[in-house]
Amino acid sequence: MDTFLLLLVIYSLGFLSAIPIGPSQIEIAKRSLHNHLWAAVMVVFGSLSSDFMYGVIALFGVAPFFSNQKAVAIFELCGAVILWILAFFTLREGTRPHLLKFTPSFLKSRRIAFITGFSLSVVNPMMIFWWLVGVQIVRHLNLVDTFTPVLSLFFVLCGALGLATYLTALAVALHWAKKFFSNKVMQKIYIVLGLVLILLSLYFLINSLRILCC
Repeated sequence: MDTFLLLLVIYSLGFLSAIPIGPSQIEIAKRSLHNHLWAAVMVVFGSLSSDFMYGVIALFGVAPFFSNQKAVAIFELCGAVILWILAFFTLREGTRPHLLKFTPSFLKSRRIAFITGFSLSVVNPMMIFWWLVGVQIVRHLNLVDTFTPVLSLFFVLCGALGLATYLTALAVALHWAKKFFSNKVMQKIYIVLGLVLILLSLYFLINSLRILCC
């Protein structure tokens, strides 16, 4: 097992998992676009705390059950359906204008920002699904055979680092490039993300059917 390659893939998966736009990203954008960069970073930390918690639940509580191939097939089939739903809503957002309308008076508080980031993520147990997707990907790439407790911990830590990197970079980028924030660019990003979700869903669907039909 190439440990460096494994950690790089895990980091990349964490980074990519943060790209689809959701409530946390919107809250980060709202603060960054109003020059409250540190408040935006606190949203990142709040979101990261919740996602790390779900990563521990996924790797130490749920992932061991997926040593059974039939369970893997059922999981991936459900995953394909979920990704179709996400793709539908993502592509639909690509046809709408994205104008951030909000009241900036409460956006400066870092404490509120942390609570906001944590709350938005903790009510989204879908992160368990994303962590398990990462487990399946590294297995399909033959980067790991068995997830030991130590490896599982490194998986969560490295994935969380990748996620935090993207969200922090998003906050900084919006803070400095707020004058160039384009509605058309946002719409294009939504469309690209929707197509990526469709492709990923097809991958899981084909693999699930392959296992079930054997």
